[in-house]
Amino acid sequence: MSAATETVGSHQGLRAVYRQPAARAAQKVLDHLDEHCRNFIALSPLCVPSSANAEGQADASPRGDPPGFVQVLDERTLPLPGRPGNNQVDSLQNIVENPGVGLLFLVPGMHETLRVKGKARIATDPGLLSR
Repeated sequence: MSAATETVGSHQGLRAVYRQPAARAAQKVLDHLDEHCRNFIALSPLCVPSSANAEGQADASPRGDPPGFVQVLDERTLPLPGRPGNNQVDSLQNIVENPGVGLLFLVPGMHETLRVKGKARIATDPGLLSR
């Protein structure tokens, strides 16, 4: 016999299980990259992009290089460089189908992370690629 499992299917249902976030946590949500975000990204040698295909199947694919490999162009633009890999291009295929992405930046030794979410596009502009 299996035990019945209750599920949550709405925002209201979530709030019935979880209390409201603290005011300080809500203040951390920004609609742009501020100076703290820019500094954190400059220190980060590791970024984990997440994406999902049109059916909603999610994928996360770690990317790393020396700190500063992701450079902030402006308060809303982060070019994430492509690197030679296994050429499965799972994340890129997902972006073609569904541009919504999340990026998780980590800095070794720090007890915080930076999460960025937004829309991605695949660029082939030589000026951007030369960076």
